[in-house]
Amino acid sequence: MRRLLVVFGLAVVCALGLQAATGSATTIRKCVPNHRFGIETEGNAVVVVYCGSAKATLRSGGKRSHFSGGACYPSPFSLHVGIGRFTSVSQKPKHTAFFLSVQARKVGRYKRGTFTLQDKGKSLTATVKGWLGSKRTRGTFQGTFPHGAGFSGSFTC
Repeated sequence: MRRLLVVFGLAVVCALGLQAATGSATTIRKCVPNHRFGIETEGNAVVVVYCGSAKATLRSGGKRSHFSGGACYPSPFSLHVGIGRFTSVSQKPKHTAFFLSVQARKVGRYKRGTFTLQDKGKSLTATVKGWLGSKRTRGTFQGTFPHGAGFSGSFTC
């Protein structure tokens, strides 16, 4: 988790520096499907763009939401799943985004993860637990949002 925050922080700093240097630049770095997230600026907000073949389903309050067109980023100690266009945490979200970060080295149950759901103007973050399977390319998660609504979901890379 700490590594993800450092990488995300560096991306934000680089994006802001490039924006200041280029004036009205929109695309800082293009997204490469299933390989590398992109970075864009919209006004004073930094937007991380995820692209690729990852899909996810979220169930909460009797509703089911589907997300597609994202990517999975495995590291030796964690897995990150991003779908959509994630607005930097210092700004109100401008788009819909799904981001799951799980601390798990191998297939099986995990107890520590973070899930963030953004929609235009709103952002919800919760702690999750769940299961990873098939070489960490699919899994499930469950948790409770801060306002008390429980949720569960699944993803594939």
